[in-house]
Amino acid sequence: KVGGMAQGGFEGVTGGLAASMKTMTVLKPETKAKILGMSPCILAKVGRIITAMQGSDKSFTEDEIDIVVNALYVSQSDENLKAAFDMFDGKLNGSVEGRLKEADFRVVLPLVGENVEEDKIDALFKEVDEDQSGNIELDEFKTLMKAMNPHQDGNQAKEAAGNVMSGFTSMTSSLTSGLGDSFTTMTVLSAPTKAKLMTASPLLVTKIGRIIKNMQASEHKFTDLEVDMTVNALYLSGKTEDFQKAFDMFDEKLNSGTKQGFLTATAFRSVLPLVGEDKTDEELDTLFKETDTDGSGQIEFAEFQAMMLSMNPD
Repeated sequence: KVGGMAQGGFEGVTGGLAASMKTMTVLKPETKAKILGMSPCILAKVGRIITAMQGSDKSFTEDEIDIVVNALYVSQSDENLKAAFDMFDGKLNGSVEGRLKEADFRVVLPLVGENVEEDKIDALFKEVDEDQSGNIELDEFKTLMKAMNPHQDGNQAKEAAGNVMSGFTSMTSSLTSGLGDSFTTMTVLSAPTKAKLMTASPLLVTKIGRIIKNMQASEHKFTDLEVDMTVNALYLSGKTEDFQKAFDMFDEKLNSGTKQGFLTATAFRSVLPLVGEDKTDEELDTLFKETDTDGSGQIEFAEFQAMMLSMNPD
């Protein structure tokens, strides 16, 4: 099933690119010129936006499509983001009310190129709704859009991510931190891995951001290839041989360069943040006991794979 996700992810990227090229004529010349100079992954997402807005029953005009693409990828100015917000607000509510209700939020996500799993939308809504009003207001919308679509320039992306994090609650800070890290450090991943991950949900991108950040900061000095191996095994391949490679790499790295065929309790505690998990000490103790199904006091490969699959279902 995970392999199917990988195939679907690749097709999503190429489909987005095709849609982008074929329908780019709906954009204004100045918008189109700037978008065409961006990465294939951005083009893919723009393609999804154009296709989704053209296929919507809300009858978006070409000018309205241009407003969204321009706000998300060209300027991200407060003025342009407000224009996009007001347009969605007016279209979905019949008049501008200054808010997007939860039902509106569900409609808007695919219209801005986001493919979020149904069971993850509620969690995302609660994280974005900083003031817990039950609605998404303009400032919350702007914060989310900047987090999901950081500018391609690394410094701009980091600055935007920093601004986003300062405006969110602690839960939302975790989300935007992962998004910022993912987009600003995605260069460590191989091209095929990056392409497949560009259709992942924001919550999954968050977790990948944590993996990249934690592995790069680790005292064990993981290489870019080892980071890519971990992300590929957990989220794309699903093949036993790829899980084995990731397990063997952790086994060797955490045991002073010698593979032992298992992870000790201490190694297990080190591995969890490296695979994107944020657990308390108490939760780690409980999880270790649950994962150690044979009661050996160690985590062998089969137990490691079972735990990873349960934590990262398709």
